[in-house]
Amino acid sequence: IRMSYAVVTFLNNDDEETDEYYSSEIPMSWLCENNTKCWWPAQSKNVTSLITREVPPNTDKWDLEEIKVDILGVSLEKARKLADNLDYVSTDDAEKGRGKRKVTQPTKLLSDDDSEPQISSKSWRQFTNIALPPQLPSCSSNNLSQAEGVTPHVNIARMPIIIPEPLENTFIELEIDNNNVHVDTAENTNIFQGTRIISSGSNVEGRDSITTIIQEHNLKMSRMFVSISMSLKNIDQRLETLEKGAQIDNSTNSEGLEILKQYFPILNIEDITNFDRVISSNKEVATHFKKYIKGIGGHSAKDNLNRILRKIFSNACAMHCSWMGRKNNFGVHQLHFITIIKETVCSTFSSMKENDFEKACGEWFRFAKQRHNREK
Repeated sequence: IRMSYAVVTFLNNDDEETDEYYSSEIPMSWLCENNTKCWWPAQSKNVTSLITREVPPNTDKWDLEEIKVDILGVSLEKARKLADNLDYVSTDDAEKGRGKRKVTQPTKLLSDDDSEPQISSKSWRQFTNIALPPQLPSCSSNNLSQAEGVTPHVNIARMPIIIPEPLENTFIELEIDNNNVHVDTAENTNIFQGTRIISSGSNVEGRDSITTIIQEHNLKMSRMFVSISMSLKNIDQRLETLEKGAQIDNSTNSEGLEILKQYFPILNIEDITNFDRVISSNKEVATHFKKYIKGIGGHSAKDNLNRILRKIFSNACAMHCSWMGRKNNFGVHQLHFITIIKETVCSTFSSMKENDFEKACGEWFRFAKQRHNREK
């Protein structure tokens, strides 16, 4: 912490009406002539900023003021507290026995002159926290009434209530209990209509009209409930039809899959040709075949493909097949059901592309002879 500040009291009083002297913190670099005078930015509006930043004094524009040094070599925070209250004692000063001076704080006074007073730059601290003006003395209603042109205080609670012309609409207090309408017939219940006051007990026509309106609304609501009930029944019937259709579809699918499983595993080349002919000519069988291979599954694309091929081909048949049909083998790349298998696996596993499928499928047929020999 920089201990480069001093607290001074200005001996030149700019206000001739009072004998107040103002204190302020300043940087020690502003002191001059053996600490009897200091430079002060009289025309500056940012005195606080100049003090905080320890701006060097501008001898061409600043005023030279006579001062009395109260304390030297303190921090900015302590200097500000001492400038506000010279009785301020910090913890260190209390231990050293310093800070015992007691200076009476000058009283802040405001002039009653209508013109704005000229505030000295040295008194900037005293005007940063101006107290609120004193509260005006309270005046009784009797004193106010005596003054000319002043209306005395009137108790609002005692003022008469002026009821304006009632509207043409009629208001009746009703009690509705289980579709029964009860009109309040108390003696103090009146109906305002025009300029006449009609007792609620004699307003038979009003009661009859309101009862008729309520009955009409009840009839409309009853019809609405009947319509809603019929719509709900229609929805239930449609849902029941859809559920039955789904059950029929499931039973049909299960029957189709059972018939399809009879073809597998394929044992020879002739069965491959016959099954492919059925797949290409019958869309329903092709749909069942696609559902069948989708249900086989696998933890990866290659595992899924190997499981599908094991379900469809026997090793005795697969050993005579290859992907392109080289070395007098049967080529499977042009079969319709192999195309369905490729589309299904590639759509299920996006990581497997067509070339990956072709390599994995060709590899499976290439090792079919080894698997067949192990089965023996």
